[in-house]
Amino acid sequence: MSKIFLYHVDKSKIDESQLSVLESILSATENKRFKKIKMIDARKNFILSRFLINKALMNFNCAQRFHIGRTIYGKPYLSPNPKNLKISISHTRDIICLLIAKNIEFIGVDIEEKNRKINKKGIINFLYSPDEKLYLKTKDLYKNFFKYWTFKEAFTKALGKGLLIPFNQISFSKKYQKYYVTSVPIDINSNTTGFIVCLDKNERSADININNVIIGGIK
Repeated sequence: MSKIFLYHVDKSKIDESQLSVLESILSATENKRFKKIKMIDARKNFILSRFLINKALMNFNCAQRFHIGRTIYGKPYLSPNPKNLKISISHTRDIICLLIAKNIEFIGVDIEEKNRKINKKGIINFLYSPDEKLYLKTKDLYKNFFKYWTFKEAFTKALGKGLLIPFNQISFSKKYQKYYVTSVPIDINSNTTGFIVCLDKNERSADININNVIIGGIK
């Protein structure tokens, strides 16, 4: 059974002074990049993603320096990566989370704010596949909007192609389930929902640990 870890931290509880303390985890190159970032939210995303990875690597007895690279499609990866660890990162206005696993072929996580203002009616056809629109009632198309959105976002992030795979070509139908190690909904807090998707043709089970990270005694 493979182990999968999800770490999340509340960005809204982290101030500039705490970010300064966390700068010690950055390499010289990363520190230069960090200093150039002006927007506070972008600064938090940059440094907290690296903090969460440092935290997560302790579970795999891996303490060496790492670089976060990106594929041509924007999928993050660790370099060096001797233990074949896979990562996925997602963030909202207040929360940033990291999914990390060993020896799983593909992993992805996506989170969204439940009260996010979005024109659901305008993108129903983009989100739902033809068969989903057949078996879901109209009211359920809106009620389950973020459930389906985060599932499909996590699915495409796991494959590393992002929006290059149209959401309306992905379905909850059984024909996809043979690729799942697991796909589980998550609720980070009362306002943040999401989905974890792990895909592997060989692995058939996984143990998921969800951890709320505390920085400086503040949740």
